Amino acid sequence: MDQNNMPVTCEEKMTVWDRRVALLEYLQENERATVDELMNELNVSRRRVLRDVTALTQKQVRERYGGVYLSKNKNAKKLTERQKQTLKELLTVANPEQQQDILEIISKFSN
Repeated sequence: MDQNNMPVTCEEKMTVWDRRVALLEYLQENERATVDELMNELNVSRRRVLRDVTALTQKQVRERYGGVYLSKNKNAKKLTERQKQTLKELLTVANPEQQQDILEIISKFSN
């Protein structure tokens, strides 16, 4: 049921995968969040948030003192200058959607 005690239809429910992706995206944008913030953002119970965090903890999400955050991967791969140049050259022949993807890759892996 949603916040107004009205039944939630199947179409309105997020899949586990969608919810966990949304949780990760929220943490990427905000760096940290409380469980209460995630409950409100995802419109789920505290227990559901904690289950999702537990499932993600094995990978890249950490919980500590009631806060949830993405782990910093100290071994994260970064693009070499040659790789960045290759991607920039591909921008000239890519369609607009591909261009956006390429720019996001450059931004994400150049830092």
